[in-house]
Amino acid sequence: MNAATTAHPRFRARHRTVNRTLEARRWRRWWVAAGPLVFACVVLGVARTNVVDVDQINVAGVAQLDPEVVRTVSGITLGTQQVDLDLDAAVARVRALPWVASATVTRNWPSAVDITVVERLPLGVVPAAEGGYLLVDLSGHAIEARTDPAAWPVIDIATPVTAGPGEVVELAVPALAAIDAMPFDLEPWIEGFSIDDRGAIVVQLVQGPTANLGDERDLVAKFVSLATVLTRVETECLASIDISVADSPVVKRNC
Repeated sequence: MNAATTAHPRFRARHRTVNRTLEARRWRRWWVAAGPLVFACVVLGVARTNVVDVDQINVAGVAQLDPEVVRTVSGITLGTQQVDLDLDAAVARVRALPWVASATVTRNWPSAVDITVVERLPLGVVPAAEGGYLLVDLSGHAIEARTDPAAWPVIDIATPVTAGPGEVVELAVPALAAIDAMPFDLEPWIEGFSIDDRGAIVVQLVQGPTANLGDERDLVAKFVSLATVLTRVETECLASIDISVADSPVVKRNC
């Protein structure tokens, strides 16, 4: 008889327990070593199936833009694998639209993409050198070309404006700052704005008079001064008001 057949049953049971423990340890070591690789293979396999391709492109934040235009410009097409999307390139394409101030493009797992747009806020129009008008925002960014000014304040500039949508009309920026600072109760008094050949902001008032605001400094105080003159001073024969110094308005008459 050999030792294995003559061993006491208690020792044989203990031997089997030790073998099972060693086997379990070997499997644990294998999973620790191979587990991440297996997981990565599973994830990659799922990522390359139609479970996580783009089935829907959501567009939010648009009022003036057509959502379908935003989808097309983004360059993202239905059926594209989520892992293959170049989100930065899509953002750059959407932001190139003249109406867009900012944009984000994010994956909405498993099968959608969300495009969120912040549109520019128009403040006025600038006559274009070739005819018509350019709608511009506070920064002077040209948003779109128009055939008429509609209800927007018109900003006349001594130098012809040759910019197009997507470009910046730098010379209009001071007047746009004035429009932004203008109080609502002054709107009925004002017909338009202009920038003279010295770069000063000039307000065209109803019935002909002008108000010279000077530069962009102290615009709020200058409008307060203008409101005071218009409501407390006799406006008959009024030719111009110089409020380039807010607290020292100068009134000129033509009669």
